[in-house]
Amino acid sequence: MRHLILILSLLLFSCVNMLGQPQGYWHGKERKLRYIPEGEDFVIVNGDKKFNRALYGTNTAFRIETGDVPEFGFFMPNMGGNMQLGLVKDGKSLWLNDAEYIKSIYRAGSRIYEIKDSFIQSGKITISVLAMAYAEGLIMKIESENLPANIELITTFGGASNKRFFRNGDLGVDDPNAFGLQPDACINNEFAINGNSFILEYGQGTKGGAQKIAGIYPENSEVKLASPFTMTTPLNVWKSVVVENKPIVLSKTALNSSNTYYFAIQNNKERKLLYTELKKCFDDAETKRKSIAETVNINTPDQYFNTLGGVLSIAADGIWDPDCWQHGAVGWRMPLNGWRAAYVGDAIGWHDRARKHFDGYAASQITNVEPTIPHPAQDQKLNLARAEKIWGTQMYSNGYITRNQYSTNQMHHYDMNLCYIDELLWHFNWTGDMDYVRKMWPVLKSHLAWEKRNFDPNDDGLYDAYASIWASDALQYNSGSVTHSSAYNYRANKMAAQIAAQLGENPKPYADEADKILKAVNSQLWLDNKGWWAEYKDFMGNKMIHPNAAIWTVYHAIDSDIHTPFQAYQATRYIDTEIPHIPVLARGLDDEGYQTISTTNWLPYSWSINNVAFAEVAHTSLAYWQSGRNDEAFKLFKSSVLDGMYLGGSPGNIGQVSFYDAARGECYRDFGDPIGVYSRTLIQGLFGILPDAMSNRLEIRPGFPSAWEYASISTPDIDIDFKRKGNLDIYTIDSKFKKSLNLDLRLKAQGENILSVKVNGKPHKWSLEESVGQPLIKIESEPSTSYTVEIEWGGSKLDQPSYISNGVNGENWNLSSKAKIQKIYDPQNVLADAKLKANSINGQLNGELGHRTLFVQLKQGQMIWWQPIDIEIKEPVFINYDAEATSLQFTVKNNLNKDLNVQLLINNSAQPLTIKKGEASDLITIPEEYIKLGTNRLLLAENGKVIYETNLINWNLKNPSPQYETVNIDNILNASVTQIFKNEYLTPRSPYTTLQVPKQGIGEWCHPTMTANIDDVGLRKATNDNLFMTPFGVPFRTHSEPKTNNIAFTTLWDNYPSQLSAPLTGKASHAYLMMAGSTNHMQCHVVNGTVTINYQDGTKEVLELINPETWAPIEQDFFIDGQAFRSKQPRPYRVAFKTALVTRDMETDLKISPTEVYGRTIDGGAGIILDLPLNPQKELKNIEVKAVANEVVIGLMAVTLLRK
Repeated sequence: MRHLILILSLLLFSCVNMLGQPQGYWHGKERKLRYIPEGEDFVIVNGDKKFNRALYGTNTAFRIETGDVPEFGFFMPNMGGNMQLGLVKDGKSLWLNDAEYIKSIYRAGSRIYEIKDSFIQSGKITISVLAMAYAEGLIMKIESENLPANIELITTFGGASNKRFFRNGDLGVDDPNAFGLQPDACINNEFAINGNSFILEYGQGTKGGAQKIAGIYPENSEVKLASPFTMTTPLNVWKSVVVENKPIVLSKTALNSSNTYYFAIQNNKERKLLYTELKKCFDDAETKRKSIAETVNINTPDQYFNTLGGVLSIAADGIWDPDCWQHGAVGWRMPLNGWRAAYVGDAIGWHDRARKHFDGYAASQITNVEPTIPHPAQDQKLNLARAEKIWGTQMYSNGYITRNQYSTNQMHHYDMNLCYIDELLWHFNWTGDMDYVRKMWPVLKSHLAWEKRNFDPNDDGLYDAYASIWASDALQYNSGSVTHSSAYNYRANKMAAQIAAQLGENPKPYADEADKILKAVNSQLWLDNKGWWAEYKDFMGNKMIHPNAAIWTVYHAIDSDIHTPFQAYQATRYIDTEIPHIPVLARGLDDEGYQTISTTNWLPYSWSINNVAFAEVAHTSLAYWQSGRNDEAFKLFKSSVLDGMYLGGSPGNIGQVSFYDAARGECYRDFGDPIGVYSRTLIQGLFGILPDAMSNRLEIRPGFPSAWEYASISTPDIDIDFKRKGNLDIYTIDSKFKKSLNLDLRLKAQGENILSVKVNGKPHKWSLEESVGQPLIKIESEPSTSYTVEIEWGGSKLDQPSYISNGVNGENWNLSSKAKIQKIYDPQNVLADAKLKANSINGQLNGELGHRTLFVQLKQGQMIWWQPIDIEIKEPVFINYDAEATSLQFTVKNNLNKDLNVQLLINNSAQPLTIKKGEASDLITIPEEYIKLGTNRLLLAENGKVIYETNLINWNLKNPSPQYETVNIDNILNASVTQIFKNEYLTPRSPYTTLQVPKQGIGEWCHPTMTANIDDVGLRKATNDNLFMTPFGVPFRTHSEPKTNNIAFTTLWDNYPSQLSAPLTGKASHAYLMMAGSTNHMQCHVVNGTVTINYQDGTKEVLELINPETWAPIEQDFFIDGQAFRSKQPRPYRVAFKTALVTRDMETDLKISPTEVYGRTIDGGAGIILDLPLNPQKELKNIEVKAVANEVVIGLMAVTLLRK
């Protein structure tokens, strides 16, 4: 029996022309290094962005929008006005936006401009802008230096409309010029001018009612009203008068050669300022700014990182309001108990704020609603996609935490409990305040009981995930066993056992649950031969494993400490080799291999499913640090920092979504989730500060890149200073924690021996910890407020074993090392017959294809460690061909370590092939009489034994002199294709509360009423005498009469059979199939269904229907960009049912926007044309179509055999 899987590896062909490859948000666009670091500042000269950096003031929604040019917007909240500046001299004028030289500086929490222009000769104007310390307002200092005579400064202010924006005027989601001066926004602005000040009343008749703003200018300034229609020059607008009841206010101030001036605009709810108070107002604002920005202070050899302490601290303050962390500082500014924003308080030492957040949501936990309504309690109105929001269900009952603080009446559609509790547990780690732990113990207990009854009701130790992480929209596991949620619950139960023991409670139930979770994850979700965790395992149907894990699966598992060091290394290698990496390149930035990553490789796109998101990249970086892969962690994190803070549209931005996100592009600023994760990645990853204050322990595990010779950090909790002087490493640690903590310092070895270790000048003991990648030494010390730890390294550098990093199964493989080899650990079964000697290993390669890892324990000098050995297992050959050519041509590269002498068999042709080891053949051209439209089966046989088999797929080829025969499958047709989403798929459904595909068979829990109009009118009209002819000559038998059955549906739902078969007769060399059905992102890269053609002799051919290569959603076209969205095969033909269009390029032919990633709707739906090579020597028996995956429908519409 031959089992043919028509899925090619990415290595099968090096050039696949992606038809209709999109030119979306970022594709094909050159970036430049917009901002450069100068100390702690972000600097740009003559930048072109406006309103791109918010300044936050009073922990409210108020902010000032600044840009690369000195023009300012006011969010009061909502549109509160626009301010511009210009100069007038001797009848001429200049807008400062148009100055020849504008150096714009973002210094965390402030914007500073240095302006030069021939208009002011050799003079300079410096503008410093801050948000006021104690009021919602702007305070500006303008310093003149060496100005010529008769220079006057013009300011304009107006356009306050109280207009609401879509996302509060945020980056990438609102109009970039949202805060620009719009004349229509000036209507009914009522100004009252009093000397050098004004009061503006605006927003009459808007939601929220009338608002007031006050402004004050330098004494002796002239203030007047003018027209926004005359903004061509400062002089023109100064001369203008109000028209159409659309005023703006202007000031004119004579500037001395060298002097300082202050300007203020503020919410009039505050006490009115006098000009004499503005200097103090500015100084107070600067003092407050500095006190916040200096919360975290770092110094490293990398100039791009030395800005991070200030921007992180300011951004953290920006999302505080005033009792809890907000989802975003600008857009989505709303309270949430999750996602990851609340990590920031403890990471940067703001424990009081953290506690306020935790207290407020502890008060929101339900404690008086018993779970009286049994599972499942799915919402009928939302088509069973998610839980019904009624009190007393298993979900909305005791233990559930509501979305707002100090409130128990507002349900949310997320499980934010998991993230909130994890953040709370980290708070316990940071503070060690056992009185507070005791106070919060009931919250933890109730949460764990709630999680268990909702998401592990079958008590197998594996938990469903119910919208429990940031990437939760459209993420639905249908009661499956999910790695990331199980990992969260493992850590929570493990820590609950520790806490219970310290509080005098019974730890056993929690320890037992943690043990059960760990065993279940390792036995069911850890994929031994691959070396990573599966995304999930189905609860329903065939209980399929979904192996293509998202990055959140890896980083949550590692962050929750559910890993061994070996698992952590292997799982991060999965990210290295299987997750799409996108180069971060820019003009002006040295190309040092920077890359960012997408969250998954899943298709089709839905929001939060496959994105490039800063928090996700940073959390992955943290996982690399937690795995001991410091250099890789730093490179990934730096790539993300560069992407968002220096190449992006906002200086120092800790945004939500990257420029490299194909669906959204760069959007949002200072978002809660990445702020929380960046704080942990910087503090706990790069600097390795990991307190366990409940156990009176302070672990420090520095994650510095290997090349660094110094680094320092200062936070409210701790100061660390590292210096390397030759072979001497010195760590100075000052602990400012409230509790006395034992030091546990863990360092990567820098040599084979340690000559000495001193702590505070005295010799000190050290020990080795089991580690992967590099020896790890451990230095423990009694509590102290200050430590100076000195390590003197000696001996040779640690050896790196020598071996060939790729090969073919069955080949001999060897490794040699100057270090002594003590053990082999081969969890992926990479080697067979391994023989270990003192300094070498020999064996035969034996692993799964792809990137594999084994581990070798080495001893060198005093050091012992496990060295990972990364090996790529390759096919014997690599086929290089153009899948879009009009002929079948290819080269064969010999991957073997010997010469290749084989017979090359393709379809019915055969020819000898000899290739020297490591070399490639000449171009091979297959004669036209032997090629096939679609899939061409290629085999290499050595001495009569097939050593390699694959398929070359090309839909531009032609069948020579074909004899097609359509097959009558009327006896299995059971529906019209238009019926697919008109059904109600009600059974079987999970017996538990979960997130699942809605009952109409399409959509996801965020869009539970989604459907698609499937209309086959065009296909039926184009069908004559039950024959539909494709443009490439293959006919298909289908029915033209309206509403007659034209498809054989199969599914694991009860609406249709799970499997159908139709008889076949005779012999054929090929089968062509017209099919249609449903799939979704949760069924990507797994077998959705199969088509099997059985022979009379009991053998068979199997076509596996795998999304996206050989199976597609009936309602939409795949977005493929070769980056985050990839297919391993060329696009097949699709049949648009409404028009009968047959095309491989739906995007062009249906005019789908190339920038459209989500939806890509095909009006009327479309089928897919597939093919299956057959053995022309064998008698056919039947064809079977079978549904394999849950929540999909597989349909066969027509079968055509190629008889000759």
